Amino acid sequence: MIVFPAIDIKEGKCVRLTQGDFSRETVYSTDPVKQALYFKREGAKYLHVVDLDGAKEGVIKNIEIVVDIKRETDLYVQCGGGIRDFETAKKLIDAGIDCVIVGSAFFTRRGEVERMLKEFSQEKVALSLDFRKDKIKISGWQESVEIGIDHSVKEAERIGIKKIIFTDISRDGTLEGPNLDAAKRLREIFDGVLIASGGIKNEEDVMKLKQIGIDGVIIGKALYSKDIIFSDLLKKI
Repeated sequence: MIVFPAIDIKEGKCVRLTQGDFSRETVYSTDPVKQALYFKREGAKYLHVVDLDGAKEGVIKNIEIVVDIKRETDLYVQCGGGIRDFETAKKLIDAGIDCVIVGSAFFTRRGEVERMLKEFSQEKVALSLDFRKDKIKISGWQESVEIGIDHSVKEAERIGIKKIIFTDISRDGTLEGPNLDAAKRLREIFDGVLIASGGIKNEEDVMKLKQIGIDGVIIGKALYSKDIIFSDLLKKI
C-alpha cells in the first residue's frame, strides 16, 4: 500500500481544513517545502499536494511552491487544485510533477481531461471524487453535481482514467475514521488504482483499508497531530 502524506497549500502555508471548510483551517507550517522535506526524512516516497487557493478559485495559485517541492525532494508528487485545463496540467507535467489530479474539470470541461489522457500517459492523470452524503462536490467543495458516484466511476473508466482518489468530505480533518462502506463500494465497481482520503486517524484505519483492497491512502491531520508516526506506519505495511 502506498502512503501519501498530505500537503495542502493555502496562501503559501501548509494547512489542514476541517470538513473542507475554508473558515476552519489550522496552519501547521509556514514553509510547505520544509514540511515536504520533513516527510522525506521520515521515509516518504510519495507526496499528495493540493493547492487549496486554486481549488476554490479555479486557477492554480501556488504552482511555484508545488514545483519547488518536487525539485527539492525529488519524490513522486501528485498535485491537484485548480487544474481545469490542459495547459495548466502541461505546465505541471513539464515541471516534473508525476501526476495531475482533476476534479471539477472532469464534470465541467471533460474535453480538457480527455486531452490530458491522450497527451500524457494514463498514469499521469487521476480523478478526485470528493463527496458529502453521496453528493459529489466540485469547485473547492462549494458546488454539487447531479451525476452520482457510480455513474462518475463508469464515465471515468470509459475515457481511460486508471486512478481515482476518493474523499468523504464530512470526515476530512476530523480523525473520525475513513468511510469504509464507500471504500468497499468503490473497490467493487472500479478496477483501477484506488486511493482513500478523509478521516484516517490511526494505523488500524490504514490496515482496514488495505484489507478492502485499497491501493493507497492520503493522510493529513493524523500525521500532523502525531496520532500516526509515519516511519512506524511504513514498517507495518
